[in-house]
Amino acid sequence: MKDISKVMLQTENSILMRNTFERNLEKEAAYIEEWCHTHPQHFNQRVGISIVDPVRFFTVYRAVQIAGKLPVILDPKWTSEQFKEILNHYEITYLITDEEKDINHIQQLSVKTLDEHHSNEMKLSKIQRPPEDMLHIGFTSGTTGMPKAYYRNRFSWVVSYDANDAILNEVPPSIIAPGPLAHSLTLYALMYAHHHSVPCYMQTHYHPKQLLQQLQNHSGAAVFLVPSILEQILQFDATELSNIKVTFLTSGAKLEPHTIERFQEKIPHSEVIEFFGTSEASFISYHRVHDYQPHNVGQLFKGVTIKLSDDSGKVLPKLTSIGQLHVQSEMVFSGYVDGAHVTAQDDIATGDYARMTEDGDLILEGRVNNKCIIGGMNVYPEEVERVIMQHIPVNHVMVGALPHYELGEVLIAYYESTETLDIPTVKKRLRAHLERYKVPMRWIKVPHMIWTSSGKIARRAMKEEFGRRNTRKG
Repeated sequence: MKDISKVMLQTENSILMRNTFERNLEKEAAYIEEWCHTHPQHFNQRVGISIVDPVRFFTVYRAVQIAGKLPVILDPKWTSEQFKEILNHYEITYLITDEEKDINHIQQLSVKTLDEHHSNEMKLSKIQRPPEDMLHIGFTSGTTGMPKAYYRNRFSWVVSYDANDAILNEVPPSIIAPGPLAHSLTLYALMYAHHHSVPCYMQTHYHPKQLLQQLQNHSGAAVFLVPSILEQILQFDATELSNIKVTFLTSGAKLEPHTIERFQEKIPHSEVIEFFGTSEASFISYHRVHDYQPHNVGQLFKGVTIKLSDDSGKVLPKLTSIGQLHVQSEMVFSGYVDGAHVTAQDDIATGDYARMTEDGDLILEGRVNNKCIIGGMNVYPEEVERVIMQHIPVNHVMVGALPHYELGEVLIAYYESTETLDIPTVKKRLRAHLERYKVPMRWIKVPHMIWTSSGKIARRAMKEEFGRRNTRKG
């Protein structure tokens, strides 16, 4: 039997022991350094990584850093066209991948070739760190177009580890992270485990049953996931869930009221902490979930300060007023690859409308890009979505806007439900909780929602996929 204390990373298919990792890391870094050196026409220090298996990914990721190069985290699920566009746009000239891709002008190294050719005799000239002590280049989810590349620095995540420790009260005995490594939360969880030298349990290909077994076998674990995966866990029988004792750390969309209710009923010995943050700002606030608080994303992490501004950019004098949210902390990223350098002293605009309560809780009102203006009145679709989820029998809903000749815009609801809704009755019920102009005029029932890798509804993709369907005006 494997000594659990020496397990570094384990998936359903493979296991990485600490001694194996340490033995192979410098050897692999030496080969990568030599491989890059043999192609001197490429002076870019960026090395793209597109590897599905977390065990293989992590060794390559750390080896690229030690070789003095900058890892670029590429999503294996991107299409060939997306790969070509992103590699070209961001001038990524080296690519380490599961299988070589049909892309010209890119120097490619397959994992198989790397496994076959690095040897014990190879020595690294010297252990280095990537330029400016960066960790990697990551990407936003790309919900509004091509994913945007950003720099993540090492210090920002060291500060984040301390912030995590503070809310967990102690270092967890293990970490569970079932999501894809292209999602920044999953990669963060892996690095958090590495930082504390505790085992991390992941999946190469996500299977709910495998996750259930990991939860049952690793009491006390900190589990990093998105809400949609937590909902899948709750599909299991209560007898399989009742003895699980872990802390779930969710990020992305907020948990729905029915999810919280079922969680407390089925997994009574576990806790859920919601993280609010962004790829750019990292952790902003946290909320220990005891009941459903639709707008509330909890207390600010230590060291995080916020400002609120109106739409013209003028800072609001009171944090209790609704305004555009700007964050300042040592956990922020170092800027977009195409943009200016960002430091801990700079303000990061999150793209949210927010306010603070007198008790110091952060309240989100809606996304800046989603705001609708109906008859001259501001409407935040997220507010409407939360009310629909509370009072109408739908599994999921997304509210958007359509142009209107008289009102400027009207709302449209895309919903997933196992029931057949009588739309006039639905509208009447909603008017008891919303002003009339906030009740969606049109409704589209969809077979499924489309999600981003971070567990949020992909709004643009939803409109493109289902927007042309016949609408029910009611």
